Amino acid sequence: MKSLPVFLLSFFVFSVSFTFSQVDFNNYRTLLANGKIPTDFSTTTEKKYENLLNQNKELYSTTDKKKFLLSSTKAVDELLHSGLVIYGDDISKYVEDVAHKVLSKEPELKKELRFYVLKSNVTNALSTNQGIIFVTTGLIAELTSEAQLAYILAHEIAHYKENHALKSYEWSSNQRGQSIIEMSTFSKENEFAADKIAVEMYKNAGYDPDEILGVFDVLMYSYLPFDEIPIDKQYIGGNKIYFPEGVWGKKTYPITAEENYDDSKSTHPNIKKRKEEAEKTATSLSNWGDAVHYLGKEKFEYIRNIARFESVRIDVSENNYTNAIYSIFLLEKEFPTSNFLAEMKALSWLGIYQYTANSKKSSILPKARLMEGEIALFQDYIKNCNKEAITVLAIRNMYDLSKAYPENLLIQDAKKQLFTSLNGTSNFNWKNYSKRSFEESAKLAIAAKDSANLKANNATTTTETNSKYDRIKTKKSIDTPESFDSTAYYMYGIYDIINDSVFIASTNFSKPESDSKSNYFDQLNLISCSIRTSNYTPEEKQEKYLDNLIQGIELATNSSISISEKASSEELNTTAEFNQEVVNAWLRSEIEQAQSIPLLATDYYLIKEMEKSSGTSMIGFVTMEYFYDPNLTPVIIAASTVIGLPVAILVMAPMQFIQGNKTDIKFSFYNISLGKTETIIIGFNNKPSKLHIANHINAYLKQTKKN
Repeated sequence: MKSLPVFLLSFFVFSVSFTFSQVDFNNYRTLLANGKIPTDFSTTTEKKYENLLNQNKELYSTTDKKKFLLSSTKAVDELLHSGLVIYGDDISKYVEDVAHKVLSKEPELKKELRFYVLKSNVTNALSTNQGIIFVTTGLIAELTSEAQLAYILAHEIAHYKENHALKSYEWSSNQRGQSIIEMSTFSKENEFAADKIAVEMYKNAGYDPDEILGVFDVLMYSYLPFDEIPIDKQYIGGNKIYFPEGVWGKKTYPITAEENYDDSKSTHPNIKKRKEEAEKTATSLSNWGDAVHYLGKEKFEYIRNIARFESVRIDVSENNYTNAIYSIFLLEKEFPTSNFLAEMKALSWLGIYQYTANSKKSSILPKARLMEGEIALFQDYIKNCNKEAITVLAIRNMYDLSKAYPENLLIQDAKKQLFTSLNGTSNFNWKNYSKRSFEESAKLAIAAKDSANLKANNATTTTETNSKYDRIKTKKSIDTPESFDSTAYYMYGIYDIINDSVFIASTNFSKPESDSKSNYFDQLNLISCSIRTSNYTPEEKQEKYLDNLIQGIELATNSSISISEKASSEELNTTAEFNQEVVNAWLRSEIEQAQSIPLLATDYYLIKEMEKSSGTSMIGFVTMEYFYDPNLTPVIIAASTVIGLPVAILVMAPMQFIQGNKTDIKFSFYNISLGKTETIIIGFNNKPSKLHIANHINAYLKQTKKN
C-alpha cells in the first residue's frame, strides 16, 4: 500500500489554557506554539508551490525540477502539520536569535530563512529548499554551548545557500546506473562544501574556533543520553531494596563509536574526515573571535534544560521508559523536587509494569546490539528481571512517589491504575511478600541455620523425627527463616508497604468491567476524522469521500457531527487552532503506541482539559483509507490453462478489477478515565458511499452486541 497524504478535519474544538512565560521546570508542560501563526503553517501547499515556482522560474525550469519542487513542498508541509513542529516557543526563538547572529552579515539571506523546533529525540537539524530549517529538541539537549548551535545552523544555512537539496535530487535522478558508492560521493562533497562555508560564516559571526570540534563529538555520541554517569542502584529500588552481588552489572557495555568509521556506503563522510577538513579551513582563516555564548551561558542552559525536559516527555510518550528514567536520574541532580520529573517517573514504572504483565517487555527495550554506556547497565538489569521483580520495583517506586507527592493528581491516578491492574491478576497477593527486610530475614535465616547445625552436632541419633509434610508446612510462609532465598531479593523489598495497613486498604480497587465495544460509539466524542487516498485521487473526490464518511457515521450512530469551518488542516488562522492540531496529532500517536495496554496519557493535564470541555471520557479518531488493490492471483491461475484463458480474460479479470476498490475504516478510541485504548478496523470491497459505510458500521455494532 502506498504512503498516502492525510486531510484532517476537526469535529470538536476544546479550549485549553495555554500560557507562555518563563518555563516552570517543577511543573513542566510540553512545548506548544505561541504568537502569530506564520504563513508557513497557514498557507496551502498549492499556493506555496505556485509562489516558489514563480519566484524561481530559472531554478525550476524543467519538468523534473518542478516535480521535485512539488514533492518536496508536500513533504515539508506534512512535517509542519505533523504535530511535531511548533513556532514562537522559547527554543525556536532562541534558535532564530542564534541564526540571526550567524547571518548578521547577510541580511538578504536572513529574510529568506525561517527556523522552527521539531519535537523529536533524534539528534538532527535539516535544511529544506523552501528556506525552512528545522532543529530537533534532541539536538539541543546534547549541545554544550551556543557556539556549537551556531556552527550547526551555519552548516544547514550553507546547504540552503548552495541549493544542495535540488542538486542531490538531480544527481540521484541522472546517475541511476552508478554504484551506491559513486552516488554517495556527490553527497559527501556537499557535506564538505557545507562545512567549509559554515566555518567561514561561523568565524564572521565572531565565535570561538575551538568550539567547532565539539560539534563533531556531539554528532558522534548523539545516540547516547546527554550525560554519562553511573546510575545508583538505590535510585531504582529506593533504600528498602537490597541488591545482592551479581544482580546488577553482570556485563559491561563499552561505548564503541569511532571517528574513522567506514563511510564507503554512507551519504555522509565520517567524523574524522569532516573534523580534519573543518580544522584545515579554520586554520586558513584569521582574525577569529572568542565568543562561546553571545546570548549568555545562563540563557543557553535554560534552553537546553527545556529540550532535556521535553526529551523525557517524548521518551515516555514513545514507551522508551528506561531512557526516560535514566534522563530523570540525571535531571533530578539539578531539579530534585520537580513535580514533572516525578510524574514521568511514575508513568515510566507504570509502563514497564504494564508491558511486562502483558508479556511485551521486549518491545520497550532496545536491541542488545544498540546497548552501550552506563544506561545499558540499567537496561540490562530490567531486561533480566522476572515479572515478580518488575512488580516489586513498580510498587516500590509508586509507593514512594505517592508518599512524596500526596496532592499530585497524575501520580495518584498512576498509583490507582497500577494497583487496579495488580488486583485484576489472579497471582498477585500481598501475603506472598515478606514483612521483614532482606537484611533482617537474612540474619534470622543464618541464626536458624546455626541453631539447626548445633542441634545436629549435639544429637545422639540420626533418626528423622519430622515427616516430609511437616517440613513442607514449615516452609509455607516467606517469613519462615528456612524459606529465605537471597536470589529472590525483591520479595523482601516492600516490607514497609506490607506493614502499612492504611495504604494496603487504599489499593483494593475493584477490577474495571470490560465495556462492550458497541458502547464506545454510544459514548464517543470524535476529535477528528481523516481520509487517506492515493496521490492521484482528485481533490473533489477526496472531499466527497470525506462527506460520505461523516454522513455514514451519523447514519449508523444516530448522531450529529459538527464540522469545523476549516476545509483543511493547512488553512489555519490562529495559534489556538494550530495547537489543537498539535494535540490531536500527539493523541493519535499516543493511542497507536499504547497497543491496547492501559496507560495514562503522557500529556495528562491536556487530556483532563479535554475531558472537562467535552463532557465525556471517551474520545477518538476515525480514519478512512481508500485504495485500489485488485487481486489478480485467481486470474493468473485460471489463465495458466488453454481452457481457462477465455474465462480469465472475459469474466474473472473484469470482476477482480471492479472489486479492487478497497476501503478500511479505522476507529481509534481512548478512555480518559481508564487510560484504556481500543482500535477497530472495518473493511469492505467497494467505493465508500455513505450507505455502504453506515451498513458496515451497523453490522459491526449488531455483531458486538450479540457477543
